[in-house]
Amino acid sequence: MFKIEGDKAVIQKGFMVECESWENDGDFYNTKTKTYLTLKDAQAVVSVVRSYEGLHGNDYNGRDAGDRSPEYDKEALSHFLFHVCDVSQEEGDTMIAAWEKKQADEEELTDDDEGMVAELDSWVADSVYDLVGGSEYYTCRVIDHIAIMEIPETVTIRVISNQYSARRD
Repeated sequence: MFKIEGDKAVIQKGFMVECESWENDGDFYNTKTKTYLTLKDAQAVVSVVRSYEGLHGNDYNGRDAGDRSPEYDKEALSHFLFHVCDVSQEEGDTMIAAWEKKQADEEELTDDDEGMVAELDSWVADSVYDLVGGSEYYTCRVIDHIAIMEIPETVTIRVISNQYSARRD
């Protein structure tokens, strides 16, 4: 929700989620932000991201997360899928039902159920990665701090210089 338009930058009204995280060995801090239109969207994202706490693959405590699944708040997960990700009602309901079966661990999951849980994990992993990051070696970085801040109105600021770039040709 931040975009540069010529000599002006516009920050849209909404809710900004800020997440400070670090790699599993604690040597690289990173702060990322993402903005959402509604408070409920931001709260759902934070709830889903926080579900990943402790699931760091070979995490900083030396434990392997293995095949553990996050323990989502169902209401936040539903809002996240339907309003933040724009997943269809039918697909979202199917993913959530499969996830609930997996959490209950009372019956054997079908291949379709496994596929739906994998699809759910994919939607969530993309959002977790946007705020927290991750790699092929671990599910997500360690979350040190996560907060929601309100941007009460759209703000336009002047761009002093837009000529700098990371490229060094």
